Amino acid sequence: MGRVRTFDEAEVLEAATNRFWENGFAGTSVDDVLQVTGLGKGSLYAVFGGKRQLFSRVFDGYCKRVGYAFEHALAGPDATAARRIRALLRNTAKRGRDRVAGRPCLLAKTTSEMAAHDSDIAAQARATLLEMVVALRSALAQAQDAGDVGPDVDADKGAHLLFVTMRGIEALSQAGVGTAILRDAAEAALEAVTLS
Repeated sequence: MGRVRTFDEAEVLEAATNRFWENGFAGTSVDDVLQVTGLGKGSLYAVFGGKRQLFSRVFDGYCKRVGYAFEHALAGPDATAARRIRALLRNTAKRGRDRVAGRPCLLAKTTSEMAAHDSDIAAQARATLLEMVVALRSALAQAQDAGDVGPDVDADKGAHLLFVTMRGIEALSQAGVGTAILRDAAEAALEAVTLS
């Protein structure tokens, strides 16, 4: 008869997520994982397969949550699509360094650290980012249908501009760039797609 688990998997994943978020994958040792999760080495390998496999679970869960939150922020009727897009861009600029206790987006941090040499991470990150672009493009098309964005605006290019601006704002906020610059960038992007 196998041993009964004496840990809560959700708590383990949360603790591991926080440690990986703070230190990155390379900066988090197996001992760090064991310390913050309370797992024994045998449980780590038997249940999760090791540090890399645990990180995959953490990253996959984070990508799903951030993708859902992004889509949820943009979901709604055509009549309010322009308002939702404006709010998303402006809130991104407004949050600045206060985002999630000052931590960078785990998706961005992991992509920067690992995507160049880990094809699985690169594929997961790319899929999540593209889902976000699709949600933004859909909202922009809704705003066009409602008459809030002109028919001459290319919804694909507009969504790309808005998305890249958002991700740039998030990255620059972590470098300490002032909120006035971030706000100006958001407003310029909104103006470019006639959403100002």
